[in-house]
Amino acid sequence: VPVRAQTASVLQRAEQALCDGDDLAAQRSLLKLLAETGLERSECFDALMLMAEIHYQGFGMERFLALTDSAALLLDPAKDHDQEAWSRVETNRCRYAHYAMLFDRAVEQGEAALSRYRRAKDKGTWKQAFRIHQSLAAAYRNIAKVSRKTIFLHFDTSLALVNARTDVLPYW
Repeated sequence: VPVRAQTASVLQRAEQALCDGDDLAAQRSLLKLLAETGLERSECFDALMLMAEIHYQGFGMERFLALTDSAALLLDPAKDHDQEAWSRVETNRCRYAHYAMLFDRAVEQGEAALSRYRRAKDKGTWKQAFRIHQSLAAAYRNIAKVSRKTIFLHFDTSLALVNARTDVLPYW
């Protein structure tokens, strides 16, 4: 089995473990994966972002932000092909700003995530679009001057993305 396929399999099993509520199994497999040498930057990025999600779910927000920032260090800001990956980073920064009650900053970073996602050649998975719209809706909800229509537009878009899937894990 090629190394990339093995790495993808480990990432899928870790995500499944997270969805099943087994954070420890997900963390163990990701830590083992990250300890391996020879991982490509994109694989390391994906592992760090999934590890960040584990900490987000457990309300380990400082660790969530640190892992997100570590993943961002693997990206080349000069390369246009990383727009989808950068949108993932911006989304996590939006989520953290929302947690820290920095609502204007959360909106700013959520809009940056959406803009990057729209420019991305490879839009990755539906999960990223879902997470962007969920994060923006939550951030907008806390700003008085934003219409309810805008808020529900983002929530409805994220709901439509989930409902369009037949293979959705319980987490989503």
